Amino acid sequence: MFKPNDRIYLAIDRTSWGVINILMVSVIYDHRAWPIYWEFLDKKGSSNFDEQTAVLGKSIGLLSNYRVVVLGDREFCSPKLGNWLRLQGAYFCLRQKYNTLVCYDTEVERELKDYGLKPGVKLFINDCQVTKKKGFGTFNIAAKWKRNSQGFNTKEPWYILTNFDDVDTAIVAYQRRFSIEEAMQRGLGGFPRRQNLR
Repeated sequence: MFKPNDRIYLAIDRTSWGVINILMVSVIYDHRAWPIYWEFLDKKGSSNFDEQTAVLGKSIGLLSNYRVVVLGDREFCSPKLGNWLRLQGAYFCLRQKYNTLVCYDTEVERELKDYGLKPGVKLFINDCQVTKKKGFGTFNIAAKWKRNSQGFNTKEPWYILTNFDDVDTAIVAYQRRFSIEEAMQRGLGGFPRRQNLR
């Protein structure tokens, strides 16, 4: 399906059914998530940095001939994880919480929600410190609040921690992750219909 040096988008997710807790990495293709590596967690609740890098390390290793972009929701918002991905040579788009603290240039730290984003507006913050924890270098924040249309109002904007250099590239990349959730909500499921993989 992919040629060498193609950009491949990976979604990292965690899901649980009762006592079963799975951390999974999937390739996004045709609005579906194709699981390529997963581990059962021997606990309930969210994953931690070590667990996340374990599954991502195995997955990125399988795709060394491609340009990898890792997409994660707010469970995977850590700047520490972003820094680790950067060291692996991967791009990343990790959704942030609205109260994430950022410091741009010489300004005082502010929460992302205080940047005044409104529906239909996007924002790019270049080379900023994220959270009060130092030592992970600087990151970019791409933010967009989708315009309200046809009676559908979006509740909040996306705030994306990324190493892409512009807002549009980061937002388009993260939309790929969001599209698999929309497909599942429409009842299409996580796996694509049967296709010839050779």
